[in-house]
Amino acid sequence: MGVHESIIPAAVSPMVGEDRRASAFGLFTAGYGVAWFLGSATIGWLYDKSISDVIIFSVLCQVLALPLLWRVSRFHKSVMSRT
Repeated sequence: MGVHESIIPAAVSPMVGEDRRASAFGLFTAGYGVAWFLGSATIGWLYDKSISDVIIFSVLCQVLALPLLWRVSRFHKSVMSRT
């Protein structure tokens, strides 16, 4: 939670204009909360089935997040180079 409250707003701020910043934070936080809930619920359900399934799911989610991280990183660098 500490990362969400400090680092994430610092990363989101330069990506949107000042007039849309509050909406961007709200949308991001809503998406973050829904994803956190769905991930936790899925892990709990998988835990009842098999711990191996939890491990596979967790690793798979991390690997699938890499392209998104790469894209956001590239977008952030292009935004920062314009300022």
